Amino acid sequence: MKRIKSGIILILIILSLAIFFRFYKIHDFLFFGMDQEYEALLVKNILTGKHFPLIGVNASDTGIYLGPIFIYIAAIPYFIFRGNPLGGAVIASSLGVLTTFALYKLGKEWFSEKVGLLAGFLWAISFLSVHYDRQFWNPTPLSFLTIIILYSLTMIHKKKEKYLILLAISISIAFQSHLQSIIFLPIIILYLILFRKKFSKKYLFTFLLILLLFQSPLILFDIRHNFINTKAIISMLISFLSFSNPAIGMNIFERISLFLNFIGRSIFIRGPIDLYTENGQCISLLSFKGKTSILAVIAVLGSFIFYFYQQIVKKNKSLNDHSLPLSLTIITIGSLVLYQRQVFEYYYLYFLPILYLVLSWVLIYFMQRKGKLIILFLILIIAGNNIRIFLTAQMSYSFKEKEEAINFSKNFVDNDNFSLEAIGDCSRFGGYRYLYEYFGRIPGSSYMDPYFSWIYGEKRQNKFPRSIFFSLIDDREEKNFQKWQSQKTILEKSVIQERRFGKIHLLVINNENN
Repeated sequence: MKRIKSGIILILIILSLAIFFRFYKIHDFLFFGMDQEYEALLVKNILTGKHFPLIGVNASDTGIYLGPIFIYIAAIPYFIFRGNPLGGAVIASSLGVLTTFALYKLGKEWFSEKVGLLAGFLWAISFLSVHYDRQFWNPTPLSFLTIIILYSLTMIHKKKEKYLILLAISISIAFQSHLQSIIFLPIIILYLILFRKKFSKKYLFTFLLILLLFQSPLILFDIRHNFINTKAIISMLISFLSFSNPAIGMNIFERISLFLNFIGRSIFIRGPIDLYTENGQCISLLSFKGKTSILAVIAVLGSFIFYFYQQIVKKNKSLNDHSLPLSLTIITIGSLVLYQRQVFEYYYLYFLPILYLVLSWVLIYFMQRKGKLIILFLILIIAGNNIRIFLTAQMSYSFKEKEEAINFSKNFVDNDNFSLEAIGDCSRFGGYRYLYEYFGRIPGSSYMDPYFSWIYGEKRQNKFPRSIFFSLIDDREEKNFQKWQSQKTILEKSVIQERRFGKIHLLVINNENN
């Protein structure tokens, strides 16, 4: 009874930590960029009845479109919160708390309650998991769905065929959330082959039917559009099998370096941290992401080597039935070697639950063998550093500053009677067009029209009495600095209002004077 009570108390403490770190400064730390804006506009069209899409987002500029299920699901928080991006952050953070609990349950199922509790604790306080858990966009569900997929496969291995239904639902949503989830395909196919004789026809049929139903919008889209998606998949496969270099790619050393940096950052990051650069969507700012330590990389790699040594060489009985970490690790290494396109850190969110489970098992293993004080001290160092890094983090171009700037500027313009302009590099793709519409002023034209006018409609006219102009020059990017200096002299002659909100420099321009 005492053990049960202590386990309940500990998981409640862990979940409390997860809640705190995922909702702390949620308004200030909310990231809303171009990808989030794109998805928000698609959802808005659904909720207003303007357009009901049969496809989702483009998968990493491959020309392949994912299914629309994530967009359909995203419509729920946008409906509840009336289009406020803060609603997406609330849902993402809530899912992060649920992921913490799910990881605890998987660790308990695979190994022991202690391993589950430690894995849940690491997930609750790790800067990396906290940071990505707070962002609402299509990669958001990947970690949670990974745990559900692994749990379903574990239950199937234990001859519980009803989990085929949960597997079908989770993998279908994963496939339509991010292309990286295809990493699970060979494992699932292998399981279906190995256990095919143990499945009843009813559950196999249900499994295939669910997959078909989830894919049906995408199939219908392909039929209506001359199989454009199928052709893109075939083209990518040909490129993949022929080892031809894609237009945008990374060499194998860059991919390995990124992955090693990712696993090191999972337990240790140096500060100070700017959450804006941490989102990983701006290539020119990747060098400003928080750095890890070679010791952290070695510690994680050493944990995996020791884990697999215990499983394969020592034949540790507690690891006999846990082939999923090994399978996923092998496939991940294979993808590092074979996949030549540009990759980002968040592509490996599916691997993060495995990483914390393996690390937790190794730490508990040594803790139970005369290394208790050393391991506890190590855990405290990891936790203390991650907590310190997050609590001292800053956010450039924060959502709060964007909101303040837009609310200030909208007093000087009317709906459809002003143009929205911005200069900068990545910083100009901060969701400003959608935010203006949400906060009550729809631009007649916008610098985002070339990207999104097909969603919200073409501009109404060519000339406007006033313009809202954002100077979003980042000191870390010199690409547009000279261009801004040349335009600044012209603009200053017609500025009627000007104000700074953090790094955001806002100008209201009177075009009638030009």
